[in-house]
Amino acid sequence: MAYPFCVALFVLTTLCMTESQSDGSQFSSMIDFSQTPVSETTGSENVPDARNLSGLDLTSTQLPNANGEENPFQSTICQLCTCQDVNPLFLIDCNGKSLKKPFLVSEWPNDIYGYSIEAKFDSNEYMELAQFPELSLSRLSYRGNGILFIQKAAFKFLKKLEYLDLSENGLTHESINENIFEGQFNEEDYEPIPLKTLKLGYNKIISIDKDAFNHLSHLEILELNNNPLKVIDHQTAIAITTLRKLKILNLAETGLASVPSGFFHALLALKMLILAGNQFTTLPEELQHAIHLEYLNFNNNPTKSLDANSFQGLSQLKHLNVSSMHLLERIAANTFTPLTSMTHLWCSFNPLLKEIHPGAFNNMAESDGTLRLSEFHFRGNNLQNLPLSLLPWTSLEQVDVGENPFKCDCNVGWMVTELLPFISEKTPELTTALRCAEPEDYKDVLLDSLEGDAKIVNCSNPADNTTSGQDSSHGTSDGGSRNPKISSNKGLIIVSLFGIISIVGGMACFVLLAVRKSHLRQLYDTSSGQIVHYVRTSGGSGKREDEQAIVHKEFNHYHQEP
Repeated sequence: MAYPFCVALFVLTTLCMTESQSDGSQFSSMIDFSQTPVSETTGSENVPDARNLSGLDLTSTQLPNANGEENPFQSTICQLCTCQDVNPLFLIDCNGKSLKKPFLVSEWPNDIYGYSIEAKFDSNEYMELAQFPELSLSRLSYRGNGILFIQKAAFKFLKKLEYLDLSENGLTHESINENIFEGQFNEEDYEPIPLKTLKLGYNKIISIDKDAFNHLSHLEILELNNNPLKVIDHQTAIAITTLRKLKILNLAETGLASVPSGFFHALLALKMLILAGNQFTTLPEELQHAIHLEYLNFNNNPTKSLDANSFQGLSQLKHLNVSSMHLLERIAANTFTPLTSMTHLWCSFNPLLKEIHPGAFNNMAESDGTLRLSEFHFRGNNLQNLPLSLLPWTSLEQVDVGENPFKCDCNVGWMVTELLPFISEKTPELTTALRCAEPEDYKDVLLDSLEGDAKIVNCSNPADNTTSGQDSSHGTSDGGSRNPKISSNKGLIIVSLFGIISIVGGMACFVLLAVRKSHLRQLYDTSSGQIVHYVRTSGGSGKREDEQAIVHKEFNHYHQEP
């Protein structure tokens, strides 16, 4: 910021001193503006004859900037806190200053022409928020205080406020009511305040008054995560569904096990929904009415399986996260079929996930055969192998299947010869997490070191690679029953033809056929059944920090999209 008035005074003084010296005049006067708020209207009537000027005292004087405004860095709040000029933002950082009392209007910087003020008061000792004076605040944060009460119409005069963070306080049902968000009153009603983002996470809210958000008609982002809601009661449902412009709703870690009927009917602008860390045993049926939803985070819910009914109606969904599902065991046929717009799937760190149907992505392709899915994240699950027919692997942009307990036999041959070269080309750093877990002589061996292993890549009777790792108790519905039947029929024919030769010969043949039948069933179930069944080796587990890193990456990726 420039202060031309100061410069002008300096030039004027210099010129006058030069003129006085040339006239031989003596300096006899001094201008004292110390502790004086100089305004742009200061005129000659306040200034003694400059020809007799002996000094100029501007100590602690708030000089105006180019638009006649006082120097904001000399305001009381900037003397106590850290202020930064990051044009077009003026940042005020009062975090961790043990503050308890609000600043008076005279202690804030005056409006700064062309600037938007962002102020942070995180980690202080505020118990109450008083009404703010008229300021050019656009963002305001009081995260991590002990706020219990907010005065009526607290934000009434903040006509530019778009972002408010009140997370990690002690706010309750009584704290959040219609009065606190009142705007200025016009001839007929209260005007809405311009707030677009409201963060109320990590408080003690169990319910929200139905009229609490009546004055927030511009709100687009609402975070209620980590509050003990337990249920979305009638009052809360009304409060949230009045937000017709709401685009992002965060209900993570709120103890929910269901969503009330009709909840998503009114939220037609909703694009992003976070239900992570709740108690849903299945995806809520009501979700099918969130027809414009583009992002769903369903992480860390006690859901055991996903099937064709899980994602019905979500044809616009682009990003899906079903990670850290500690009870998830299987993904059935046609699970992802309704998600024809999905581009990113995050299904990682599900320690019991050992079954995936090769038809889980059936009919997801466009009419021209192209698939919109570009990223497939399947890290840290319990799979021994991946079905070759699951996806058109090389048409994807990224495949992350590391930290699974792969069984290195014929069934991973296609991964070594086809999938690994693709991953190595696109994201070589991901290949180091692709290792064998069994058999014992292959344990911890990198898959990319098996390229020359004939037992892996040149099997004389390779499996069809659609599944692997099944045991006899997890048979298939179609192909899994055909070979055993054929074997059985052959056995009956052989027995009928040769059984008459001798009882001993017949018994021997019967035994041989029984063994052969068992072998064929085991081989088929291992290689080509309709459902994959796997068992994780001991000691395999996903890392919590990796889980969090992936979730943040995926969230930010979505947020950065236009």
